[in-house]
Amino acid sequence: MSLFVSIDGKRATSLTIHVPYAGVWLADCELDDDSSLANTIEIKLGAATWIGTVVRQYTGTFALRTSARIAGGAGGWGTLLKPRHYHDDAGVRTALVVRDAAREAGENLTTAAYERATLGTDFVRARVPAARVLEQSLGSTPWWVAADGTTRVGARTATEMKAPYDLLAFDPRFKVATLAIDDPSAIGIGTVLRGRAELSVRELNYVVSGDSLRVTAWGVAP
Repeated sequence: MSLFVSIDGKRATSLTIHVPYAGVWLADCELDDDSSLANTIEIKLGAATWIGTVVRQYTGTFALRTSARIAGGAGGWGTLLKPRHYHDDAGVRTALVVRDAAREAGENLTTAAYERATLGTDFVRARVPAARVLEQSLGSTPWWVAADGTTRVGARTATEMKAPYDLLAFDPRFKVATLAIDDPSAIGIGTVLRGRAELSVRELNYVVSGDSLRVTAWGVAP
């Protein structure tokens, strides 16, 4: 398989993208030159595109090679926010609290599913990272950064795996599958695998080395 991988328009020699069920996806990559990278990065993995931000403290060059870490979206969910008090006799809207946190962190967040949800008449936001505000406001409802860099709220959609793939390994005890697949966009969080490996994907690693792509999927019984 010949798979084109580029970072900021430059061909990458290796790439790993870790996608959790909730939170921010992270990518680690290497390029065989020492050119600088822009802050906002477009990762091309085959036909798939991922939008993220360079994490400068984990990025550098050595011996004419660049190693970089990229966080999904604007990379702002770790931003420490100032304390803030919300009050509304009709109930403080969840969407307002999370939208404020996203705006102050520089992130793009969609909240359509939470326009009517409330947090009580008062909500006090402590001096905490923006991600913590989402966790406090949304409770058990997951939030996650999509490949396009936007932050979404709500459970992932379950979809049956339709693209062909080779099952290289499967641990039925811990529901971990290793796959070879031509189209990396064909599998994501929520994808359901059938056959010799029965699982609903909850966590993914896309690993590219040279022209080889391997996908490790962790999941639960469908």
